[in-house]
Amino acid sequence: DHGFLGHIFLDEIQLMTSEGTIRKEYECLSRIASVGAPVTLLSGSLSRGILGVLADYFGLKSSTAPIDVISGKDLVGTHFNFEVRSKPRFAVFGVVEYAKQRMTTCHVHIICATTKAARGIHSTMSDCPKVACIIGADAANKKMETAEQWRNGGITVLISSTCALVGNENSKCRHIMIVDRIYDLSNLIQAMGRLRVEQGGEDSFVTQFLSEEEMMDDVDTATASMSKINELRNMGLQIDNVIDEVKMQLTAQGYSSFFRMEG
Repeated sequence: DHGFLGHIFLDEIQLMTSEGTIRKEYECLSRIASVGAPVTLLSGSLSRGILGVLADYFGLKSSTAPIDVISGKDLVGTHFNFEVRSKPRFAVFGVVEYAKQRMTTCHVHIICATTKAARGIHSTMSDCPKVACIIGADAANKKMETAEQWRNGGITVLISSTCALVGNENSKCRHIMIVDRIYDLSNLIQAMGRLRVEQGGEDSFVTQFLSEEEMMDDVDTATASMSKINELRNMGLQIDNVIDEVKMQLTAQGYSSFFRMEG
């Protein structure tokens, strides 16, 4: 009413933890504290503890205005079926066959851990109508046009790397296929979140394709996890007080532990 900014919301803040180094455009977030408006950080996949670390990193807690963090609870829900399918490492044939079967009854989003897998699946499905692929290296206008077609239902199967992990919902989509280990548990939860409650039902599925080698290689998992922790520390994040949460939510160790849990 008085021409002042009433509140600032920073959504999908977990994307910050996916960067080995802070992008230049993220640096402007540190200036928000000087605005003086209340700040709220939101994430559907990170704990309040980790969100607090991010707030400290950007100096938001030094603001004269209050800060709040909102962490999603029960984001995954029970509105879809969840299954794990084994596949040979780097192979995509089983994914393609399952996708071809499912695309006859619903739209399918295939999220791949690597661009190589995304391209391989797209190449193998090139004879199928209304199939598109986007990866991080694609031009921005191509990614935006493809994402818009997907959201409007003009594409039956969207194949993507994790560049399309957030904000790409299609009301006709009833199946999310996740190919290989997509970095960490936070990313997995975000991938599952592409299937909203209104898209749920008995015929709605999230399928995780994993190789036994990928999940049983403890040395590789430990190395990847320590590398991620060191990256976060090198970014300047003070994570020691929430290290257990970081390991579970933001490293390969958490991903592996999740799939070894009974049930």
